[in-house]
Amino acid sequence: MNPENFMAMTKLDQSRAEGMLAEKYGCSVDEINRMIIWGNHSSTQYPDISHASIKGKWAKSVVDMKWYEGEFVPKVQKRGAEIIDARGASSAASAASAAVDHLNCLHVGSGDKWQSMGVVSHGEYGITPGLYYSVPTICTGDQTYRKIMGIPIDPYSAKKMNTTEKELLEERDGVKSLLGGSFEKIVKPYNVREKLRASMSEDELKTLVETEAKFTFDETVRVRMLENVKSAAPKPELTIVNEVLKEAGQPPYTKEIFDLMKGNPMQRKKATEMYTEVKIKTAVSKLSDGQKSALRDSVKGKKAFEF
Repeated sequence: MNPENFMAMTKLDQSRAEGMLAEKYGCSVDEINRMIIWGNHSSTQYPDISHASIKGKWAKSVVDMKWYEGEFVPKVQKRGAEIIDARGASSAASAASAAVDHLNCLHVGSGDKWQSMGVVSHGEYGITPGLYYSVPTICTGDQTYRKIMGIPIDPYSAKKMNTTEKELLEERDGVKSLLGGSFEKIVKPYNVREKLRASMSEDELKTLVETEAKFTFDETVRVRMLENVKSAAPKPELTIVNEVLKEAGQPPYTKEIFDLMKGNPMQRKKATEMYTEVKIKTAVSKLSDGQKSALRDSVKGKKAFEF
């Protein structure tokens, strides 16, 4: 299974942080932007306002930094525990609301608003590859996310981010023996990709960035794209994607599906629906005549494609 399809939910922590800022500075939550939760969903998480805005102003020019470091950060980190202590039960309603918000962002989109999500690291910001770590993302509304890259990190933030990463590594190592080969499947492609990147010229890297920006790729395709850029005889992008699909036992993309995958969220949604139909038809084609007849009877009168 694709590691990119698994996420840890830090939307609840982000919502709590935004709510505290809104209450403190007399505005609505909608007027708080680019609030980030880095790291673990625990008391080491780092609620970062370094890139946030409040009512259109840089948060650090508005927020009392003594309050921020001495009260805000610890309270966001420990808010869940405080609720459990006060109620004798977890904050189930808040978590459920955050889950709805998280899925809404994935399926509908978040516009240009940053959303914190615990997703698999590929080494961004120096975070250990293969570790699930909360970072800022943009959701495009096609069930995918894109990490916000290139954010400058100040020394205070770096220290906080390292602390929460250390805790996550300790938690991972505590169960690493139960993970089997799955951990290496995440980390190995990243190592291969970084070695290839290091050997690329500036023009090759530019070509790669332009290519990767078109799609949400899994690591296997990313590595193939890297290799293709450096190849003496580059293959068409569609050929590379279809080679990976074939190795995974999946039917190929048609050119129409491939072109739609490079479009806007609605076009990508249409492409996903079309490809699902291709996969079903491929599976049906492998059935015996008797199995096909039984399947036709089971879908009779229902909305279904012809086969």
